[in-house]
Amino acid sequence: MNILCLGDSLTAGYGVSLNENWVSIINKNLHPSFINKGINGDTSTGLLMRWEKDVMSTKPSMCFIMIGLNDLMRNTSPESIIKNINIIVKDSFSSGIIPIMLSQPPINIHMASSLWDSYLNYSQILLKQTYLNDLFKDFCSSKNILFIDIFSYFKSICDTENYHSDGIHLNSYGNSQLAEFISQEIQPFL
Repeated sequence: MNILCLGDSLTAGYGVSLNENWVSIINKNLHPSFINKGINGDTSTGLLMRWEKDVMSTKPSMCFIMIGLNDLMRNTSPESIIKNINIIVKDSFSSGIIPIMLSQPPINIHMASSLWDSYLNYSQILLKQTYLNDLFKDFCSSKNILFIDIFSYFKSICDTENYHSDGIHLNSYGNSQLAEFISQEIQPFL
């Protein structure tokens, strides 16, 4: 069983070594083969553009989709992100691929402001990220798709400074916690 993981730098493992990335950690612990197709800086539109090359050529049985933060940072509306995800989900179903939607961890406003691009309004982005997470929940419920709510999981932990490297990306500890949470969520489906 091949499981393709589509996403941006949070999937690719920006800032951590290859073996510290959540996809690599899951590969060590579970029997299926998880294939990392995360690309730094990618967006939901980027996923659409590389669908044929990255997904159809691989022919996975499942496809994890974790995207949206770069869209929000580029001022793409949450509704536009959902429209792109809807196309990806339709293509998945028509190709016999089970789509699984994952939200992204919430940004840490203070860390991101000091360690990332200072011109962005991270408070506004976090509000949009919260709204997008609600849209993901509703969308997945309406399509009967497994939704792994990483956003709410990390919000419940509260002190995200231990998990972030720069307020946006996860450090090695954050990746290990993410891998553990995803593994628990998908275990019944493997």
